[in-house]
Amino acid sequence: MKIKKIFVIIIMFIFIMGQTNQLHAQAELFIADQNELEDLQNLTAVESAISNDMLLAFSALQIFLEGINKDFLDANNQMTSSRQSAFEFLQLSFAAKLADDLISTYSYWDPRLQKLMVIPQESIPLVDSADTNRLNFIQFDDNNYLVEIKYYNCYITSDDCLYQIYMRKEKERWKVLALRLIPMVSPWKNM
Repeated sequence: MKIKKIFVIIIMFIFIMGQTNQLHAQAELFIADQNELEDLQNLTAVESAISNDMLLAFSALQIFLEGINKDFLDANNQMTSSRQSAFEFLQLSFAAKLADDLISTYSYWDPRLQKLMVIPQESIPLVDSADTNRLNFIQFDDNNYLVEIKYYNCYITSDDCLYQIYMRKEKERWKVLALRLIPMVSPWKNM
């Protein structure tokens, strides 16, 4: 029951932040099945907060990647498809430099259409509620954590990776500071 309240609070926060039109359509991303919610109950309060904010961040990134050819709400709730509005949207959940890097990596400005467009390519793994039972939290201090997830057969068979997500608390919210995808090599794979 506590987890459902957390998700309700998260969704209410999103509405308050002025991103209702974009995130409302993606609300199903925040609603996990009962087994995934039970996984979140095994986390400490801090780990649960980090996990929730991390899931929101990757949901925002997914919305950006899927909706990049659509308009975003800018700071004045006006529809726009500018780089600045995409930056403001991603900066709610990602550190400024990382938000800028994500926009640069996955989009370009089309001068003919006067809008931001997606660059077709594979993306980094998008963490979702199905991953919550595999999260490993490493605390550096009260405001800095590393979250690790091991992915097996990440992009192709036998392509195993360790995904490191650096989280930092800014005000009352956890933001993604950096992402790192590290190939894992097993000494037994080629035997």
